[in-house]
Formats: sequence, C-alpha cells, structure tokens
Amino acid sequence: MKSSLALIALFLSLIIAMPVMAKDKSTALKTLIEQSLLRSSAKAKLRNIKVTTHGDVIVEDAGNYYAVTLPNIEVTRMDGQTLDMGVTSINAIPSAEEGIWRIKVALATPQRVTNAIDETVALIRLPNQNIEAFWDQKADMLSTVFAQFKNVDIEHGHEITRIGNVRFNTTIKDIKYEAAQKRTVALQSWVDQNYAPESRQAVLSQTIGLYVGEAFNHAEFENIEYLERVRAEDGQSRERLISSLQKAIIDTSFKEKADNQLDVLANIKAESIKSTQIKDISRLGNFDTLEMAFYLKDIPLRESIAALQDIISAGVTEIEGDDPILAPVIAAAKGTGSEFIVSLDLSKHKGFGINSRLEMQGNNASERGGTGSVSIALKDYDMLKDAVMEALRSEAAQKSEKAAQLKNMPLVLGILENIAVRTEDEAGKTKLSFTAKLSEAGEITLNDMPLNQVMALAMPAMMVLQEESK
Repeated sequence: MKSSLALIALFLSLIIAMPVMAKDKSTALKTLIEQSLLRSSAKAKLRNIKVTTHGDVIVEDAGNYYAVTLPNIEVTRMDGQTLDMGVTSINAIPSAEEGIWRIKVALATPQRVTNAIDETVALIRLPNQNIEAFWDQKADMLSTVFAQFKNVDIEHGHEITRIGNVRFNTTIKDIKYEAAQKRTVALQSWVDQNYAPESRQAVLSQTIGLYVGEAFNHAEFENIEYLERVRAEDGQSRERLISSLQKAIIDTSFKEKADNQLDVLANIKAESIKSTQIKDISRLGNFDTLEMAFYLKDIPLRESIAALQDIISAGVTEIEGDDPILAPVIAAAKGTGSEFIVSLDLSKHKGFGINSRLEMQGNNASERGGTGSVSIALKDYDMLKDAVMEALRSEAAQKSEKAAQLKNMPLVLGILENIAVRTEDEAGKTKLSFTAKLSEAGEITLNDMPLNQVMALAMPAMMVLQEESK
C-alpha cells in the first residue's frame, strides 16, 4: 500500500509540473512540453525511477487557451512496480503576468499499478477531481497548486483504502530564478548526453539546492477507511472495516532567514482514530486526537547543502540510516546553535493519553556537539494498566499468534513503574513520566538518575523477561 501511494505522489509531481511555456504557436508549445517531459524524465532517472512515454504530445489552439493532451506515461521504480498514468489532459491559459500560466489538469482514471511481471497490484480510482495551478515559466516550476479529489478508492489486493475528500494547497514565494535556471540547464545537458551514466553524480549534485525562499503546503483528508475484503460463510465476498480516520490535516513549511539559516516546520493532526482489530481485545482501540509536530530551527543552509553535495559527488547513492536526507543536515547542524524538536500527543477524551517530546540543540561547548532531552508521559496510567490486563484476559489475546509475548506485558509495566516519576492530577489520575537528558559533559540521565542506577532498578524484571523468552 505504501509503495502504491508513493507512486501516486510521484505521478502527481510529474504531471502537474508540466511547464506550460507556450508561445504564439501550438507547434512551439508542443516542442517546449516535449523538452519538459524529457527533463522530468531526467529528474526521475536521477532517483533511479524510469519514465516511459507512449505516443505524442498534442497541442490545439482553442482561442483563449491551449488544449494539451500528453502521451500515455508510465513510471517504474527499481523494484519493477509501475504506475500507468494513462492519458492526461491540460488546459493552459495565459495570465495577465508575462511568463505565468494558469493550468487545469484532468487525470486519467483508474490508474493501474503493476509489478515486475505485469500483474495488477493496485487500482487507483479518482472519479471526482479538480486540479489547478500557476506555472512560472522562467523558473520552470509551479508557484501555486490546488487539487481536490472526492471518493478516492485505492484497491490493493484484498485491501481497500477509501478517502471521502482530499485537498492539497501549495504556495511558494521568493523564487530563486538563477538557481532554478541552473538546475534546468543541468537536467537539459544530461538529456542531451542521453543520460550518460558517468555524468549522473555531477548532475544530481547540481540539482541539490534551495530554489525558493518560502514554501507552504496544506493537505486535508476526510473520512478515511481501510478495509479488507474477506469471504463470508455463504461464499460471498464481504468488506470488513479494519481502521478509520475521520479527519487528518498536514501542514508543512520552510523559510530561509537571514544569516544563512533555514527553518522547517511540519504539523500533523488527526481526529477520531479507530481500529477494529485492537478494539476486539482492548478499549484502547480508539483515540480522539493525534497531534505531531516536527521543527528544525536555524539550520545552516549552505553547510547542509554542501554536505549533501559532497556525499553525492563522492558517488554515494544511498546514505546509511533511516533518513538519507536528514542525516547529513543534522551532522552539519552540530555545534551551530540549531534546534531539532519533535513532539507527539495521542489521547482519548477524558482518558488515557501519551505525550512525548524530543529536543536537540547544537552546542560547540558540549562534549558531543550538542545537548538534548527526550520526555514521555503516560496520562491516566491506571486506565492503561486496567485496559492491558483486561485485554490479556480476552479470548482474542489468548488465541493470538503473539500470546507468549503478550503474557509478559505485566512485567514490562512493572519496569515502567519502577523507573518512572509518578504524579497525580487534580482528578486523582496517575501519570507516569520519563525524561532522558544529554548534558554538555556528554552524560545521559533518566529522570535525573545516572543510567547505571536506572538499570539497577529495572534489572530484576528484565532478567525475568530474558528467562521467559528462552
């Protein structure tokens, strides 16, 4: 499912980003769009993704706009999974501002995803869609995008994802035209070299950079359902709800500031989260809200870009670690006063919840190039403990494939209770708190205790767990 959604995201970025750099004649526009398709293919190829076109670009002068029909486009990943986009239609409308075009896009539906042996692994249906954007011809990029989809249906084997409503808004400001044009030239030169393998690293390095001063993205998802198709006793196929989400909002932004600094911010909020599988054995299966924030502050921009370029120029195509982009950025930020903050809040109305927060600060005076802390709080812990014990006694838990591991949960809870700071709120509800800190001297503590003391508190229960797992 995740891989299919990743292909969809790539597909939209390729199709919506067709530069409508029309001149007075349809033939000139046709040539420019063909060149743009080649550059888009080059950009994808830098990421080891293959873009194949079948057919020709068709451009018709409709008076006050140009009607563009793109060829059938296929996007193939390294694992052989291919998204067939079908035929996409674009209306390109000249705006009052020179070099700025308003475009309206109609995507083919359904979209088909196949595996390496041409078996259909997913179908994406987009029955109701509205996509509009403004294209900056000089920068070869979109300055504004609005997209709305209703009744989206993604079928992936026996799994089905349905989304009642999806909206995307993107706005960019302060376009860096010189940098954007250098990127266009680098991509076009690679196209002219017929994607020469020996030039790949150099071209990839030249495309790493910041091309706008500010960017804002807003996405909303409403009425998301994840279902599974099962066969009932009567032999008929039925759909069973696995989980659902009433609403999710994702806001991301970045802004270049003075003194070579960059701020990156992301906020995620979800409402009414339900899981029927968890609910079968526990009343913790539903949560009212989830909020997550990600914040990079005062990141040294030039040093971060240089670190990425150096890695790519050295011939390293994949950086070890979970995030190949974030790792060198954090490395460049060490000792600079930059901040990295992540927070997560998951809660039930008037009930159990989890609050967590990670903070890292670059600090030249520190032993490890920075200081930091991680804090986790379990609100209404007694409710959590009662729900866990209730779940362990359920028939579903007893029959679970992980029944052996589940029976050790009381010991795990015992470890948490031994090392936590226990407090009560005004309503008498228990909260367990854990705070780990990295000091300037490079020492790590948990709830202001050295780690060796923490391990001494947890060791008896951990030894039992180790013995049980044999």
